[in-house]
Amino acid sequence: MLCVKYSHIAMTSLNQNELEALRILWTQDELKPAEIQAQFSWPIENATLRSVLVNLVEKKHIARRLQGKA
Repeated sequence: MLCVKYSHIAMTSLNQNELEALRILWTQDELKPAEIQAQFSWPIENATLRSVLVNLVEKKHIARRLQGKA
Protein backbone atom coordinates (compact mmCIF):
# COMPACT_ATOMS: atom_id res chain seq x y z
CA MET A 1 0.00 0.00 0.00
CA LEU A 2 1.14 3.53 -0.69
CA CYS A 3 -0.01 6.63 1.12
CA VAL A 4 0.73 10.33 0.88
CA LYS A 5 2.88 11.90 3.57
CA TYR A 6 1.48 15.37 4.06
CA SER A 7 4.57 17.50 3.90
CA HIS A 8 5.59 20.60 2.02
CA ILE A 9 5.88 19.48 -1.60
CA ALA A 10 7.60 21.72 -4.09
CA MET A 11 5.39 21.15 -7.11
CA THR A 12 8.06 22.40 -9.46
CA SER A 13 10.24 19.40 -8.62
CA LEU A 14 7.57 16.91 -9.72
CA ASN A 15 6.87 15.68 -13.23
CA GLN A 16 3.41 15.13 -14.73
CA ASN A 17 3.25 11.43 -13.79
CA GLU A 18 4.31 12.14 -10.20
CA LEU A 19 1.67 14.86 -9.87
CA GLU A 20 -1.01 12.53 -11.23
CA ALA A 21 -0.04 9.75 -8.81
CA LEU A 22 -0.17 12.21 -5.90
CA ARG A 23 -3.55 13.55 -7.07
CA ILE A 24 -4.95 10.03 -7.02
CA LEU A 25 -3.47 9.25 -3.60
CA TRP A 26 -4.73 12.54 -2.15
CA THR A 27 -8.29 11.65 -3.12
CA GLN A 28 -8.15 7.95 -2.24
CA ASP A 29 -5.55 7.73 0.58
CA GLU A 30 -3.91 4.26 0.54
CA LEU A 31 -3.93 2.29 -2.70
CA LYS A 32 -2.07 -0.57 -4.32
CA PRO A 33 -0.04 0.27 -7.46
CA ALA A 34 -2.58 -1.48 -9.71
CA GLU A 35 -5.37 0.62 -8.20
CA ILE A 36 -3.37 3.80 -8.88
CA GLN A 37 -2.72 2.69 -12.45
CA ALA A 38 -6.42 2.05 -13.05
CA GLN A 39 -7.28 5.61 -12.00
CA PHE A 40 -4.61 7.39 -14.06
CA SER A 41 -6.08 9.98 -16.44
CA TRP A 42 -3.95 8.57 -19.29
CA PRO A 43 -2.46 5.16 -20.07
CA ILE A 44 0.70 4.41 -18.09
CA GLU A 45 2.78 1.26 -18.25
CA ASN A 46 3.13 -0.72 -15.02
CA ALA A 47 6.93 -0.40 -15.02
CA THR A 48 6.70 3.37 -15.55
CA LEU A 49 4.23 3.76 -12.70
CA ARG A 50 6.40 1.72 -10.37
CA SER A 51 9.38 3.95 -11.21
CA VAL A 52 7.23 7.01 -10.49
CA LEU A 53 6.20 5.55 -7.12
CA VAL A 54 9.79 4.67 -6.20
CA ASN A 55 10.82 8.25 -7.03
CA LEU A 56 8.05 9.64 -4.82
CA VAL A 57 9.11 7.36 -1.95
CA GLU A 58 12.75 8.43 -2.39
CA LYS A 59 11.69 12.10 -2.39
CA LYS A 60 9.73 11.31 0.83
CA HIS A 61 6.43 12.50 -0.66
CA ILE A 62 4.78 9.14 -0.08
CA ALA A 63 5.47 6.18 2.18
CA ARG A 64 5.21 2.50 1.40
CA ARG A 65 3.52 0.24 3.92
CA LEU A 66 3.92 -3.49 3.53
CA GLN A 67 0.78 -5.47 4.18
CA GLY A 68 0.52 -9.24 4.49
CA LYS A 69 3.13 -11.14 2.48
CA ALA A 70 3.99 -8.15 0.24
